[in-house]
Amino acid sequence: MAITNGYATQSGMKTLLGITKAAHDADIQRAVETASRWIDRYCGRRFYQDGSVTARTYSPTDSTWLDVHDVSTATGLLVATDVDLDGTFEQSWTADDYSGSYGFALSPSGSAADGEPWTRLEALNASWPTVRRAVKVTAKFGWAAVPTEVEQACLGLAVRLYKRKDAPFGVLEFPGAGAVGPVPRTDPDLLNSIGHLRRMDRPEDA
Repeated sequence: MAITNGYATQSGMKTLLGITKAAHDADIQRAVETASRWIDRYCGRRFYQDGSVTARTYSPTDSTWLDVHDVSTATGLLVATDVDLDGTFEQSWTADDYSGSYGFALSPSGSAADGEPWTRLEALNASWPTVRRAVKVTAKFGWAAVPTEVEQACLGLAVRLYKRKDAPFGVLEFPGAGAVGPVPRTDPDLLNSIGHLRRMDRPEDA
């Protein structure tokens, strides 16, 4: 198998484990991918970027602010609303248009410069229609690059998953120490390192 949208690399794992042979490459790949998807679920978002733009529809609950999935780049971004609720999104909106009738701003400001995605759209001169499936956002969703703390958390969790094969009944043994108890279900350092990246709103497609 190969790692798909993993937050760490096979070579990075092998270096961390001090492994040079290929005998356990498949186990390492599974551990990295499992750890990556665990991080996705824990954080309520994913830290890889779509390969191409995709469209999502949203049901605004606020006329000014629209929570969206992570938008990784303004390139290819399109926003449109369904004016007459016929399933056709005929009204296009323009980014950073403060003078026209349908302008919007990406929020938080400065996110791209910090390597983070945009998570909200602010209506500038009009209002988001607060009805079901009224806004369509076409974009590359996700993160443009994997944050360092996510990579580190992935490595730590993947190593634990990989080493479970050497821990019968969840017990790890260390030379000279004997059995030292069960493998903890959660790693406080791991959770603390990525806790600030969790999305608690977790927007859904309408």
